[in-house]
Amino acid sequence: MATGAVYVRAITNKGSVADQLLSAHSPVAASVELHRMAMDGDVMRMKAVAVVELPPKAEVRLRHGTANGHHLMLRGLKAPLKDGDRFPVTLTFQRAGTHEVMVWVQTPRRVVGDSAHAH
Repeated sequence: MATGAVYVRAITNKGSVADQLLSAHSPVAASVELHRMAMDGDVMRMKAVAVVELPPKAEVRLRHGTANGHHLMLRGLKAPLKDGDRFPVTLTFQRAGTHEVMVWVQTPRRVVGDSAHAH
């Protein structure tokens, strides 16, 4: 099954109450999973999670190469992703409802320790 990852510069919760990112979907993939990344020694482990917590008045980054961070995993890509392509991803939040964002496909820059990833 072809996969891809979506990274977001930041999701900002401007409210005074915590929120949660509950799900995401995109027409380019059969499904989109919320993933948590964590270092296990020298290996980056990735695992699907039910929600991404968004504390009040805080910013949560979904960045490539970030230990103990999050990203969106595109599963079952309908076509290969190519540098420069753009496509929508709809994010669903517990309190903030749904928001569509446009994703721009870029090959990620290599990050120190990037050679050892495991799902």
